[in-house]
Amino acid sequence: MISAPKKHGRPVSFDRDRTIQTALDLYWRQGVLATSLNQVARMSDVSKPTLYRYFENEDGLLHDVLKTYLLNNADQFNFLKEHDNIRQGLSAFFLQIIDAWTAKDSSPHGCLFCDCLHEIDRLGSKSQSLIKTHLQQQPQQLAVILSHARDRGQLKDGVDIDQAALYLTSHVIALNAMVKMDVAREHLVAITSMAIDTVVR
Repeated sequence: MISAPKKHGRPVSFDRDRTIQTALDLYWRQGVLATSLNQVARMSDVSKPTLYRYFENEDGLLHDVLKTYLLNNADQFNFLKEHDNIRQGLSAFFLQIIDAWTAKDSSPHGCLFCDCLHEIDRLGSKSQSLIKTHLQQQPQQLAVILSHARDRGQLKDGVDIDQAALYLTSHVIALNAMVKMDVAREHLVAITSMAIDTVVR
């Protein structure tokens, strides 16, 4: 928790982490474009000028919320490194996502980052830049793992590593869309198996 200086009186205490979590919850439940700074301020029990002081504007707040959200999920591909068999690793990786996004006690379902991606043209420049950077980094990280799998002879002949990494990371975005469409879990699993089959022996 940090304190914002005031011209008169005692410093006002500001809990940045709590404000970011409050904004994240609102973005996820209502949608980014449907959530205003006024709502975030009211739910965080802070003034709107305080939000401007610490985040500059709505784009700055969303940028910091997304950055926190992505940092909390930064090690997702480390899960694959625990598996010597890439098919088993990818299956477990996607199944973990499907189960998390379709759990009965998981509300709302899906991925906040993917939701923001669908609205990227309507977001501010800082948020757009963060999203695009993340989209570039994800396939690069997965490509390293797939390269090791190819060395072990676990990928199909002729598979282009970079294209395969882009395809499989894009499947996460596709899963988010299908979850929003209420596609049944068994269909999500079957479609995911088809995606893996295109790359893995």
